[in-house]
Amino acid sequence: MKNAIEPVGDLAETLLTKLLPPGHFPSQQERFFVAGLLAVAETFLKPQQAGQTLSPPGEALPVYDMDRRSQIVGTFMQNLEKHVAELGAGQTDLQLRVSDFAAMQNLHENYLNAVIKAKIGKTAKACISEKIVGEASRLLLRTTLSNKEISYRLGFVECSHFNAYFKKYTGVTPQRFRQIHYG
Repeated sequence: MKNAIEPVGDLAETLLTKLLPPGHFPSQQERFFVAGLLAVAETFLKPQQAGQTLSPPGEALPVYDMDRRSQIVGTFMQNLEKHVAELGAGQTDLQLRVSDFAAMQNLHENYLNAVIKAKIGKTAKACISEKIVGEASRLLLRTTLSNKEISYRLGFVECSHFNAYFKKYTGVTPQRFRQIHYG
């Protein structure tokens, strides 16, 4: 057993020193336990690093490693940034939904939402709302566009929907937001 865990022994020592309280020296049993866990983890991660999956071909549920999930989140955030920039610049007036962002990556919207929630702790819809409100705030503070123009530019069909949406996330109406910042 000792030969199987030697390659991860240094990592095990590092983990033990970081996890245990200062002044506590790990026992031989604790060292072997942590090194064994790392050896098992290494065994399961090696096939994925070579581009393979752990499940046999034809299995219904593929195994995704964390790099794939990070890539999904990164692509979503890039697409979101690009879309919100296009909205703010007036290049489009169509607000994309979670299902639209999922379709861009050939994913189901529930899966996209689950990955984003697991990786960054909030839903895809919350990310979209944050970016829309951020762009609205930027337009309110840095342009002379009216609330109505901003609402249409950001893809809202009615100015009243924009006002309610903005107030829901900021606690103030767009008009009040401008007054607060411009006195």
